[in-house]
Amino acid sequence: MRRTIALALIAALVLYPILEPASAQGIQASLSAEAELRSGLHIVRIRGRVTTLRGMAVPSASVSLQVKDPRGSTVHIALLFTGADGAYEDEFALRGEYASGNYTVYLLAEKIGFGEARAQLTFGIFKPDFRLSARPTVLEVQQGGSSEVAISIEPLHGFDSLVELSLQGLPEGVSFMFSRNPAQPPSSVLLVIICSANAPAGRYNITAMASGGGIVRAAALSLVVKEAWWRTPGAALAALAAILALLGAYMALRRKRARIARAGKPDWEYLAAARALARLEELKALGRITDSEYQRLRDEYERKLGRG
Repeated sequence: MRRTIALALIAALVLYPILEPASAQGIQASLSAEAELRSGLHIVRIRGRVTTLRGMAVPSASVSLQVKDPRGSTVHIALLFTGADGAYEDEFALRGEYASGNYTVYLLAEKIGFGEARAQLTFGIFKPDFRLSARPTVLEVQQGGSSEVAISIEPLHGFDSLVELSLQGLPEGVSFMFSRNPAQPPSSVLLVIICSANAPAGRYNITAMASGGGIVRAAALSLVVKEAWWRTPGAALAALAAILALLGAYMALRRKRARIARAGKPDWEYLAAARALARLEELKALGRITDSEYQRLRDEYERKLGRG
């Protein structure tokens, strides 16, 4: 009996120096995570290695994993054991309506006689999506005219579905067309807005819509339909005045040409003044010249034509 107890004490004294240094140096765990789309599913792979603080492999260590989604809900748990090289690996698939955003992995590695190690890692998982934009966002179109908008579709996180385009909120008398529809992202599509002569003037909020892969995106636009220039009283009077002025200049030119023909030689200065006067009236009708400049030049040309 005494011999058995003595042998046990000797064994304890022999084993203790072997175990104590391992326990004293502790362990550490590396952690990495990656996600990929595979057959429409997000597959998450978690891997790492458990070692001593000196870098020696720790085999048969237990590794507990917990994965939480962006809302804080647990989506995966696992209990693993390291191999002879201290490595571990786990893989799982996110199914159903999973959240898009940053996921967090919590790890606890431990082994009797070696202590424990903890690690934490955040990685992102984002659902396929696309971004819709339009330039310009404000369109000014005159009755009877048209305007163009560049619609841009940018894929995000591996989105590869066709996108169907539409337009909402147009007033009566206004139509549209896309340069192509549907479109495959990444893509830039030309939207043409066409106003009839009877389209009601005013400001309208319209929306470019895009749908594809179960996702719907919208881009807000503002359409300003302007009244045709020939429908405004001031513009109509200005146009009539321009026509009468052009007609008067034409008649004066014909009379002058008749006199020149009878005299047998052309009056080039007179012809130049007549053409300049006609052009001046045209600029006035289009509103491209100030009233003071118009009057000054008109008086000058009238003198050259012998009217002043």
